[in-house]
Amino acid sequence: MLTNATDSEFEQEEDWQIEIQEVSTPAKTADILKIHDFRYIEKVKTRVKFAEATEMFVKFDNDSTISAETWNAALLSTGAVIEACDKIMTGKYKNAFCAIRPPGHHAGVFGKTFKNNECDQEQSNGFCYINNVAVAASYMMSNYRKDIKKVAIVDFDVHHGNGTQEIIECMQKPKVFKECPKDASVLFDNDPRSTTQYRPWLDEDDGKNVLFQSIHLHDRRFYPGTGGQNDEFVNDQVDNYFPGGIYNFPIVPGTATSWKWRKTFSDEILPNILKFNPDVIFISAGFDAHEKDHIHSDTDTKITEFEYQWVTE
Repeated sequence: MLTNATDSEFEQEEDWQIEIQEVSTPAKTADILKIHDFRYIEKVKTRVKFAEATEMFVKFDNDSTISAETWNAALLSTGAVIEACDKIMTGKYKNAFCAIRPPGHHAGVFGKTFKNNECDQEQSNGFCYINNVAVAASYMMSNYRKDIKKVAIVDFDVHHGNGTQEIIECMQKPKVFKECPKDASVLFDNDPRSTTQYRPWLDEDDGKNVLFQSIHLHDRRFYPGTGGQNDEFVNDQVDNYFPGGIYNFPIVPGTATSWKWRKTFSDEILPNILKFNPDVIFISAGFDAHEKDHIHSDTDTKITEFEYQWVTE
């Protein structure tokens, strides 16, 4: 959904200037390889081919399943975000909302993320295959480098954007991943003990030019179990310049009230964005923190559509 409405126009529905489009161009391999390891992509494609041959759904991990059309759907989802970027950069549109599946923010460099740099065999892709927001952010920085110097990503999904954080860590500086026995032959070739990933989106200054902030429920039992305040990577501040980095804002399940959610944005997330002064803002817009979400009703979140409207405006 590509929109060209001003703030005042959003107050009157009849004045909305909205254009709804279906994406027609899948994401390109080169854009995905900026984010994900080639061996992981081949792993997904192999499972897809097996699903095609057997005409069955194939178990990918503890949560995620692959069908014959999974990869095509993932490419179109990421392609939609890239197409939205291009439409906005032409100046015709002010913003865009991409209503896409599958989602992306749990997909790390190798799909399943690595806790403390070591593979967690119990971890999953969380229904994600390509990290849409990371691909789009890297696409903007590399393809529109004259205009897009700094990028901010805000993740307000009820779960931590662990895949996005891992990808940004690899964008900031070389990151060593330790042994993952189950997938060692797939991911690490002939050396299953460790591998190093360094995936800059443009150059070595990426670390101070990308700001990632995630607000989410967090404890040991709540998926994915990452995103505590100790899981942050903040660059040193130089003079009055606010560098990018990774900032997590965990909320204990059962305490995510409307007041606490808004206060975190007002006191922390939004001031960080204003200080950072990005050229473009991406939102990982998962709406599963909503109080009526059927999966997480036991966590007693009190976030409503009014919170989402408020923070997006």
